[in-house]
Amino acid sequence: MSKKLLFAVFAAALCCSLLAGGATGSATEGSVGFSGGAYEMSEDADATGILEKLKSLFGGSYNKINYEGEEVYLGGTPLGIEMNREGLEITSVTEVITDKGAELPLRNCGVLPGDVLLSVNGVKIMSVSDIRKALDGNPGTAVTLKISRGDTKFECNAVPAKDALTGKMMLGIQVQSDINGIGTLTFIRKNGRYGALGHMISSDGGDLSAGVIYPAVINGVKKGEKGATGALMGTFSKSKALGSVDTNSGFGLYGNYTALKSADDGANTVGLPSVKVAGRGSVTAGKAYIYTTISGDTPKFYEIQIVKASQQNTPAEKGLVLSVTDERLKNISGGIVQGMSGSPIVQNDRLVGAVTHVFTNDPLKGFGIYAEWMLATSDINASVKSNYFLAANLPVAA
Repeated sequence: MSKKLLFAVFAAALCCSLLAGGATGSATEGSVGFSGGAYEMSEDADATGILEKLKSLFGGSYNKINYEGEEVYLGGTPLGIEMNREGLEITSVTEVITDKGAELPLRNCGVLPGDVLLSVNGVKIMSVSDIRKALDGNPGTAVTLKISRGDTKFECNAVPAKDALTGKMMLGIQVQSDINGIGTLTFIRKNGRYGALGHMISSDGGDLSAGVIYPAVINGVKKGEKGATGALMGTFSKSKALGSVDTNSGFGLYGNYTALKSADDGANTVGLPSVKVAGRGSVTAGKAYIYTTISGDTPKFYEIQIVKASQQNTPAEKGLVLSVTDERLKNISGGIVQGMSGSPIVQNDRLVGAVTHVFTNDPLKGFGIYAEWMLATSDINASVKSNYFLAANLPVAA
């Protein structure tokens, strides 16, 4: 029987706003809980067409992907991640209590949980306040809603109902805006591009291709057990952004690490150790380490065994099979838990990959992705290619 695999990281604490047309404020401090279930691993790591983009970037051949020897800053630190999307996801359709009784404004719209509200009367919806403004401008009259469901978009008309308690016009929906959660930084390149997670953040509620990363602190650990995935629990503040997210792919999260300070002498300016990247062909079964944070914001090395290092000629997930051997990690977390996705894997003092998944029936075991696949993906949307990329005489996308 094959083992069921779940995402070992980024258990999102969804920022839900109860909405019947009312507005709510956003907190600057986000507490991220991991009491919910893990996300089931997608069998399609190429959901964003990442393979075609990589093939185009490297002149039509994956064989040209070679980052062996590039020096990067080693991650291991926890990140607060906020993913933005177009529109607001509708989580439920509710009745509005009016002076005449309960009304359901969207009764004839066919709207379902998971649909995304894109606009009201042509006004683009990015926040709860956008809905409020659109409804206040059309009191008591029908409004046209533009809805997205998967790859399909459609419009419907609805007459907002006047809430008896607040006196405001309401659509009778609950919505969810951004998705927030905690993951782990894998690396920062000298050109400022970073990689994290090693897998995609997905949602049925629309495109999640852009976002922001923040510093995070791990406050506790829910220990993993057979059949029950554990989790890191932490908080992050939105008062200081570390960088942007411009690529959310099956091979991880990427963007510009704007907190990286430049230095002509090449000094380590972000307080992280420097390490060279190992080519995927040089990774072997045997002793290795994961560099991860299970308390506070300071990562530590924990011993693992690379049980299998697959030969991959095409970028793919699950190139590495891992087994936790470090007694400290066993005692504290029970092995690999949610929140560790993206934790760097180091062998022979080189970055070889990142943790991505955990076996739910054995939290001591999991999968990793090769570092070279992640570095290549980080170059897809890079406006400034690294010196290493250029020196290797690789084609640069226009």
